[in-house]
Amino acid sequence: MVLPRPVQSAGALTSISFCYTNELIDDLNSNDGVLAVINFGDDCYIDSPPGHIHCGVPLLGSPSIKEVWRTDLPIRRGSDGLLFWSETDEVLVAGLSIDEAQYPEFKMAITTAYQRILQFIADKGCPHIIRVWNYIGGINRGSSESERYKQFCYGRYQAMVGMGYAREQFPSACALGHAGRGGVIYLIATKNPGVNFENPRQMSAYHYPSAYGPRSPSFARATLAEWKSQRQLFLSGTASILGHKSMYFNNIDAQFELTCQNIDFLLKHVAEQLGESRKLEMSALKVYLRDKAYFDLIEKRVYNHFGDEIPVMFLLADICRKELLVEIDGLCML
Repeated sequence: MVLPRPVQSAGALTSISFCYTNELIDDLNSNDGVLAVINFGDDCYIDSPPGHIHCGVPLLGSPSIKEVWRTDLPIRRGSDGLLFWSETDEVLVAGLSIDEAQYPEFKMAITTAYQRILQFIADKGCPHIIRVWNYIGGINRGSSESERYKQFCYGRYQAMVGMGYAREQFPSACALGHAGRGGVIYLIATKNPGVNFENPRQMSAYHYPSAYGPRSPSFARATLAEWKSQRQLFLSGTASILGHKSMYFNNIDAQFELTCQNIDFLLKHVAEQLGESRKLEMSALKVYLRDKAYFDLIEKRVYNHFGDEIPVMFLLADICRKELLVEIDGLCML
């Protein structure tokens, strides 16, 4: 498989740029322009310092590549126990390992973790979240309201609302599960708010009915960040959902097709809202598959739909709803 191309504009660097790379860790550690390194396939934790975020979800069909966030601005770094951060004058990256063992209930661990990272970014003067990633061991374990994903949604909601976030301020996000140990939350935050978008084909997640848990998921379908030289649209994890209902149980082909339709429709909606005459296209993808047996089929279909040249990672992960087999998120450069 050809290593995906760097994801960045052809001109000057934006405040933050992304690439998928097989560069050696030692080389990345010696690069002053690296904000964060995201690793895949290990237990879920943050190696702090130097701030390598391990997501716990294995790569499928790829060399041992990493996601790297870079900037051309001076970087300040630090860590405080379970929390790692790096920042420029414009953007803050913060990551936190979830200290689950210290709490009798998972939702309490999530509430506390979110309270800590939200208070941290507020104290840093960057309270506006552009994108947040959540990776959790055993996300589908439990039943009814005791399912860990529902407990996660409860804890996140309690923390975000308690810290003063209105529902319309919830950022783009994803929550994936893994079979290893641990959990992490990491995010990009800025001094100025991004612009959130919803998908007219889907109910806003924060309006989901109580059948999906005691607290609705706290995220927008996409968030737009506007930097000095470029705009970046961060898409949340997108799956086979219409309205609020999961569609096409046990049918990977149909679920993939509807997921792509949802992405295409969202991009069209964003373009209309922004007054863009051109068609928006994805610039980088992460494709999460519940079963590695789907990889060969979905790899072909991803490149057929999004183009042969798009940088993409395929990852083995549990999707937030047990019946969902595939989820896609990514970045669109405007």
